[in-house]
Amino acid sequence: ALVALIGVTGGQGGGGGGGDDVVDGVCSGRDQECSKGEEPQGMVSKGKKFQCMVEHGVDYPGDGFNGDLAVFHHVPSFRECCKLCKRDDRCQFWTWATPKRHQAYDCWLKDGSVEDYRVKNEFSSLLVSGYVLRNETVQQASRRAREKELEENNSEPGKNRMARKEADKVISHARGLLQQGRAAEAEAMLRESFKQHSKTGPYYYWLGVFLEAQQKMEEAAAKLKKATERTDLKPFQKAVAHNMMGKIYQHRMKKRTDAEIEYRNSIQVVEKAKLNFLAPYENLGRQLEKDGRAREAQELLAFVANSTNNDGLLLYSMLLLPYVYEDEEDILAWRNQFQTNLKALEQRNLLIKNPIGMEGVPQYYLSYHGRNDASINAAIARLFRKSAPSVAFRAPHTLSYQPPAAGQQIRVGFISLYFRQHSVSKMILGLLKGLPRENFYTVMFQIRDIDSMTTKLASYVTKMVHIRELELASMQRMISEEKLDVLVFSEIGMDPHAYALAFGRQAPVQLAMHGHASTTGVDSIDYYVSYQGFSEPQAQTHYSEKLIVLDGFTPLTRFYEEFPFNVSPAMKTEDGRLQFRSRYNIPPRATVYACLQTIFKVSPKMDFVAKRILNEDPNSIIMFKELPMTDQCGKQVLERMRNKSKLTEDEMARIKFLPAMHDADYSDMFAIVDVILDSYPFGGHTTSMEALAVGRPIVTLPTDFMSGRCTQGFLAFLGLQELIASDLEDFIRIAVKLGKDAALRERISSTIIKGFSALIKDDRSVRGWSQVLEILVRGKQQDLRPFLAQAD
Repeated sequence: ALVALIGVTGGQGGGGGGGDDVVDGVCSGRDQECSKGEEPQGMVSKGKKFQCMVEHGVDYPGDGFNGDLAVFHHVPSFRECCKLCKRDDRCQFWTWATPKRHQAYDCWLKDGSVEDYRVKNEFSSLLVSGYVLRNETVQQASRRAREKELEENNSEPGKNRMARKEADKVISHARGLLQQGRAAEAEAMLRESFKQHSKTGPYYYWLGVFLEAQQKMEEAAAKLKKATERTDLKPFQKAVAHNMMGKIYQHRMKKRTDAEIEYRNSIQVVEKAKLNFLAPYENLGRQLEKDGRAREAQELLAFVANSTNNDGLLLYSMLLLPYVYEDEEDILAWRNQFQTNLKALEQRNLLIKNPIGMEGVPQYYLSYHGRNDASINAAIARLFRKSAPSVAFRAPHTLSYQPPAAGQQIRVGFISLYFRQHSVSKMILGLLKGLPRENFYTVMFQIRDIDSMTTKLASYVTKMVHIRELELASMQRMISEEKLDVLVFSEIGMDPHAYALAFGRQAPVQLAMHGHASTTGVDSIDYYVSYQGFSEPQAQTHYSEKLIVLDGFTPLTRFYEEFPFNVSPAMKTEDGRLQFRSRYNIPPRATVYACLQTIFKVSPKMDFVAKRILNEDPNSIIMFKELPMTDQCGKQVLERMRNKSKLTEDEMARIKFLPAMHDADYSDMFAIVDVILDSYPFGGHTTSMEALAVGRPIVTLPTDFMSGRCTQGFLAFLGLQELIASDLEDFIRIAVKLGKDAALRERISSTIIKGFSALIKDDRSVRGWSQVLEILVRGKQQDLRPFLAQAD
C-alpha cells in the first residue's frame, strides 16, 4: 500500500473508491482523444466517466498551501499516479517524477488551481504530468468555477475575498518564479506587492522559503518563525515551516538543540492536525542518529520506513547501532539486538527498490566492536541480495571470458566514492602509481564528487571514469563497458554505492582492499587483500572471501613519500608550541597524551586506560577528537567516564575534546602531543602513520583482527616492539613510562624519524599486487597458493 506523506487534510483524499468501471484510457497531449490501446487497469467511482490525459516534460507547480493535495512516494509509473488522482474527487492534475529525477517515483496530486501555472522547460523535463476528465472537460469545469466566483464576489464579504485572492495570486506568481530558479525575483515581487496588503502568515512563510532558496539562512529562519506565530497559517504550512527551521538550525547554523525543538514542534502540529507529513520524523531521526541517540533514532526511522513502505530505510533503521556504548555489556546487548532484528528482517519479504539510495551500509559500525563478524556480514549480504534484485548484474564480457594474451595489458579497475581528500585516497595512491603501465591498463572509477586529489590519482592511471549519474543500472553499465579483467573495490562497507555494485559481476575477478578493514560477506567478491605486516592469527576465519596476504604493508606508506606530513615551522619552536596550547586551552607544562581516532573508536575500555593514566601521572591531560558533525558524542563519552569509570571532577577537567580542525592545525597538534594512545580494539592506520611522520611515540595493544594490528606492524618495522603492549595493564605501564621520561621519548622519537624514510619507501606490497594480478588473470591456481592465507 502506498502512504501519502504530505497532505493538507491528513488523508489520502476523499471520494471515489468503490466501483466496478475501468479507467477509460490514458492519452498524451492536451485536448486529445484517449487511445484505447494505452488503457491501464484501474477503477473509478461507479457511474463516472474518467479519462487521464498525459503530458510529458510538463509541470504544474504547486505546494501544500496552494494546489497540492498530497504526495505519494515509490509510485512505479505515471499510470499509477493517474489512478491515485482519480481516487480523490478533489484531484484534477497530477505530476510524477521519472527515475532520473532526484525525487524519483514521487507522485503529486493537485487541485484545479494549478492549471494557470503549467510550465514546460528544462526544470520540468524529467516530469510527467496530466489531468483528469470527470464527466466534463477541463474547459467546462473552469467556466463553471469562474461563474461561481463572479456570483460570490458581488457581496461585501466577496470584496474582502477578492483582496485575499489578489494576494494569493501574487504568491502564486512568485512561486512560479521560484520553480524557474528565480528566487531573488520571487522575493522582490512578494515584498513589493505586499506593501499594498497586510502581512499574513502565508506572506512570512513564502518569504522564508524564498530566502532559504537564496541561502539567506538566518533571515529565512526569522521569517519562518514569524509565520508559525500567525493564526492565519494553515496547519500544513506551519508543520513545514517548523521543519524547515529545523533543517536550517541543524545543517547551516549548527544549533542542534534548536533544530530538535523545531522538528518536535513540526511533529506536534502534524499529529494534532492529523497530517500526512513525515519529513520532520525522518529529519529528527537522522539528527538523533548523528548525536549518538540510536534508540530514539531507530524508532523514528522505522516509523517512517513502515509508513512509506521503504524497505531500504527499514533495513537500515532496524540494524542501526550507536557510536558510544556505556560498557562492554551494552555492546553485547546491542549486538544481540542487531542479530535478532536481522533474523526478523530475514522473515520479511523485503523489496529494496533503490539500493544505492540507502543512508549507509548497516554493518559499518559493527566492525568497531573488535569481534569476528564474518558470519553476520555474510547473513546481511544474503538478505540484501534477496531484497534488492537490481543488484544482480553480469557484464556481458564475463560470460565467455578469455584472458588477455601474453604481452597484452591486463585491464584493472579501481572503484570508490572516496577517491578525493580522504584516507582511502592515501591508501590507494602508492598502488596506482606503482603498477607498471606496460603491464596494466588501469581505470579509476570515482563516484560523485571530485577534487584536486582526484586529479592527482587520475594522473597515475590510464583512464579515469567520473560516475556522475547515481543510478545503479547506469553505474553497472559504465563499469562493464570497460571490459575489465579485474575490479578492485577500495572499500566495501562504508558507502551504499560500492556495496550495491559489489553484488554484480563486473569483472571475472573481483577483490576488496582494506579501505574498510572488515570482510564484506558478499559472495561475488572473490578475494580480500591483507598484508604480512599486519599478520592476523587464524586470519582466514575472519573473512568470507579467500584471503590474499601480501608481503609488507598497505600502499598507504607510499603516500607520505609524495605528500610529506609535516608540522609548520612555528611549531618547531617553544614559543610556537606554547601559543598553540594556549589557543586550545591546554596547560603549558602538562604532559599530553592523545587518542586521536574518531570518537566511535574510543571504546569503554579506553576509559579505564584514561583513568589510570590520569591517576599515575598527575601532570597529565588526555586529548580526544570530536566527531566533525556533532559534539554530542563527546559529551556522552565524558558522561560515561564520570558515571562508569568514576572519574573525579579534577580528572574530568583534564580530559580535553578537540573540535574539528582545519588541516594546518591538525598536523601542528601532533607537535604538542607527548604520547599517542592507539585506540582499542579498532586501532589506527592513517592516523598512526601521520603520528610517526612527525616522530611521535605510539603505544598500541594489538587484537586478533587486521583492524587492530596496523600500528603494531609499523612499530615492528621500526624496531620499536617495546611500544607494543601485551594487555591493557601493559599498555598503561608503557604509556605512563613514556609520559614521565622525556629522555625516553626523545630516544624513541629519534628512532622513528630515522626509520620512517625506509618505511615509506617500502614497496613490497605494490610488487605483490603486480604479481598477484598477473596470477589471477593468466596464472594457475597453484601459483596463487603462496599468497593465500591457510584455512585454520
